[in-house]
Amino acid sequence: MAKFTTVLIPADHYFVPSTEAIAAAKLLMEKYFPDRGDEVQSCIWEKPAFVDGCDSLEILICPACGETVDRFELEENEDGETWWHHFEEKLGESDDPIATKITMPCCDQEVVAGNIRFPYDAGFARFKLWLPDPGDSMAVTDKQLAKLEQTLGCKLIHIGRVWS
Repeated sequence: MAKFTTVLIPADHYFVPSTEAIAAAKLLMEKYFPDRGDEVQSCIWEKPAFVDGCDSLEILICPACGETVDRFELEENEDGETWWHHFEEKLGESDDPIATKITMPCCDQEVVAGNIRFPYDAGFARFKLWLPDPGDSMAVTDKQLAKLEQTLGCKLIHIGRVWS
């Protein structure tokens, strides 16, 4: 059975809200998701980490050639692993994921991971606010998102995380 999580990260990779703003945003999330099955959580990293929607993240755009890469259509190597597996592994092992150099599968050009564009369901951030098991829906309305942005003091990216 799939697990759903509502995740919010700042659009500015380096932005970290104040402790007070985080507490206020958590209260808003609790209000917005009354049927939640878990508590609203947050974390802060020293350097921007890669945050993605797991199974909901489908595409990324290469900064070198502009090609759209569908992660579910990538070919497997002899070990049964795709470029995406190596991408996640390399970022996980890096002390500075956003600055990690990656060879793209579309053009074999080496790029900095932080320059890869993710149209939705992924990004790099030092701060993450999330709610596992949000209840009936993991969606955040435009009005709710605007209020959370005002509370946290930054533009946010909403990620609907799905683990199957």
